[in-house]
Order: sequence, then structure tokens, then C-alpha cells
Amino acid sequence: MEVLVYGRKKPVYPYKLTTAERLCIENNWTFTFCYQKVWEYIESSKAKDTCLIRYGKWTMPHYDNYFPIVLNKGYSIWRNANKLISVPLLERNKINVPKHFFFKDSITEDDLPVLGRKFNHSRGTDIVYIDSLEQLAKDSSEYWVKFIPSIAEFRVTVFLNQCIRVTKKVPRTEDYDEKIRSFKRGWMFKDLGYLDFQEEHEIEYLTEAIKQSIRAMKVLELDFGAVDVLIDTDFNPVVLEVNSSPHLNKYGRQLFSYFVRTKVLKEDVDYTEYSRLRIRKCRPNRYFPKFRDIRKISNED
Repeated sequence: MEVLVYGRKKPVYPYKLTTAERLCIENNWTFTFCYQKVWEYIESSKAKDTCLIRYGKWTMPHYDNYFPIVLNKGYSIWRNANKLISVPLLERNKINVPKHFFFKDSITEDDLPVLGRKFNHSRGTDIVYIDSLEQLAKDSSEYWVKFIPSIAEFRVTVFLNQCIRVTKKVPRTEDYDEKIRSFKRGWMFKDLGYLDFQEEHEIEYLTEAIKQSIRAMKVLELDFGAVDVLIDTDFNPVVLEVNSSPHLNKYGRQLFSYFVRTKVLKEDVDYTEYSRLRIRKCRPNRYFPKFRDIRKISNED
């Protein structure tokens, strides 16, 4: 079966290609950023033998009906991106999310500090820390999120209701920002292993973070994505947002490809075909945390 990836064309600086483009080059898949190309598959009847992967692109959601397999349907991506819909939806389904403000006038002094955000953002470059009403009055953000003091922040990658990867935000520079954990402010993601956790309470709060992430994906009806979740000072997980087109390094792209081919396309693929997976599988503490089979944690729900 052919694979058509419908994603964004413009990469984030300093990258020359988007993750979707790199996935296609490395796997001999077809990439397009134009909905007309998707329509060509439908019009020529190629769609019936094609798996459509929407990598953050929701436009023309009705096209999904013509493909036998669609990963991340257009409507699900649109709903997730629309904070006015996704945030209340997660709250109604008992997913712990920070308080959101969509009107500046609704924020009082008691609500401060807040983080100013843009609806379209990448790698946290839009985040503004606001701790006074004077600063808030001058801020041009499009919505605001209650700032939550935390002890850790994770990114949980979920594929078909299964946790396949967990990374933690760690400092990458000496002058990192203690309040805002973004790449621009001196932070980076690091893959976790069982040696990173020594205390039982650490295992417990990470397990809860993974469960919350999988539930959030189910509620939003997304097949794959990366969930940013922090642990507050009371050791409770708080889902910040769900990324339907996460940036992936080479290991992440090989992991994504492996699960697409084995779980979706039903191909007989051995992980040893992938260099990064082969290396990490030989060192289990760098592949999946040994203390829990977090890949199957969703089976408990």
C-alpha cells in the first residue's frame, strides 16, 4: 500500500526540511503540502490503495472519506488546534489542563501570572510570561494560560492509544529560563530510561502523566501525536497541549516509521532494519523505561 503524507511545507528554523518531508524521503513515501495533490489521488482512484497520513494539515477534511486508512483525520486535527473547542472538551472528560483565558478583560490580578500564547506557534517561541496587569495591558497575545509552578515537564508520544516514547525537558544551556521550558530559552528534550528514576513517587507521577496523555489523545480522536504534560508541585500531571505534527529527530522518525509499517500497514518489519532502534534496543534502558511496560498502559483503562 502506498503512503501519502499531507503536511506543512515551511520548516522551523534552522531546519531545511519539515519532519513530514524527512519521513517521506527516508521511507520512500509521497509528500504533499497541497490539497490538489490529495485530490489527484482521489480522482485517479489511487486513493483506494493509499494510506493518508495527515501531519498537522486539516484542510479538506472530507477527503478522508476516500482513503481506506487515514492517520489523524482532518476534523480531529482542526478540533485539537481550536483551543475554544479542545480545552473545554478535555475538561469535560476530566483531563487536567491549565485554566485558559480567551478574553484579556477576564483576567484579574488573582489570576496572575499567566503565559501569553499565539494560536499558531512552534517550539514555544511565542510564550510571554506576564505577572502584572500593566504588562498584560500591553501584551498582544491571542490567548492566555494560567502559569503553573512545576517540578518537571515531559513529552509523551502516543501512537494508536499506545505510548511509544517519553522524553523529558532538561536544560541545554547554563542560562536557561526557570519559568518557561522552551528550546529558545535553553531547554531540550532527552529520552528517558529506567536509570533516570530512583524513587517510587517519580514512577507514579510519570505513569499518571502517560495515562493522562493517552486519554487526551482518545478524547481528541487523534491517532498519533506528542502530548506536552507537566508535573505540578503537588505531583499531579497537567496536560499543556497536544501536538499533531511534532518535530522528530532521526530516532523519532524511525520509531514513527516502524509503527506505521507494523501496526497500520501490517508489514513484517524487524526493528533491526532501523539503525537508531537497533542501537537503543541493545540498551533497553534507552529504548523504553524498564520499570513499566508503558506501551500497554492504556489497557488498564
